[in-house]
Amino acid sequence: YDGTEESLVRDFERVVSMARETGAEVVEMNLSCPNTAEGEGSIYSDPQLAGRIAQRVRRAHPHLSLLVKVGYLQGESLLELLKAVAPWVDGVVGINSYQSRVRRPDGTPALGPDRELSGVCGWAIRPLGLSFVREAMAIVEQNGMPLSILGCGGVTQPSHFDEYLQAGAQIALSCVGAMFHPTLAAEWKLAKAVEDG
Repeated sequence: YDGTEESLVRDFERVVSMARETGAEVVEMNLSCPNTAEGEGSIYSDPQLAGRIAQRVRRAHPHLSLLVKVGYLQGESLLELLKAVAPWVDGVVGINSYQSRVRRPDGTPALGPDRELSGVCGWAIRPLGLSFVREAMAIVEQNGMPLSILGCGGVTQPSHFDEYLQAGAQIALSCVGAMFHPTLAAEWKLAKAVEDG
C-alpha cells in the first residue's frame, strides 16, 4: 500500500485472491479498523471507495460469498454506504470496534501520549451494534437490497446473540467476547437445545 486509493483497491484484490487460493468460500473484507495509523481504517465512511473495492473484488471473484465489515454509521451515511456495496457483496457485518478517547482515571491517554484515540470493543459497544443492525435492516427492507446483515459488537454473554437476532441480524457474531469466553457459542447453542426440548 503506497497511500493511493488504487494501491488500496489492489491490496484488497490481492488478499482476497490469497484467501481463495486456500479454498475459502466466504471472505469478509474489513473496511473498518480504528487502530490503524492511516485512513485505510475508515474506508466504510467513504461509500465511493468502499463500492469501488467491492466491485473490483466481485469482478475478480464472481462466485465468492463476499462480506464487508463496517463501523458505526447512521442515517444518510449508512444509506449511501449500503447503496454503494449492495450490487457487489452478499452481506454487511456491523459493527467493528468504535473509536473513542481512552483515558486513565487521571485523564491521561491510556495507551500513551501518542495514542489518544483507540478502538473500543466488548460490552460497551453493544448498544451501537444493535442500533446499527436495526437501522441497516430497515434500509435493506425499504430499498429491496439483496443484502444479509450480520451483527456483532459487544456479544459477551449467550443472551447477546439473541439480542442481535431479535434486532434483525441474520447471523450474530462474537470476537472479543469469544476471546475471553471461548465456550460462548456452545453455551448459546446448548441453551437453545434445552429451550427446544
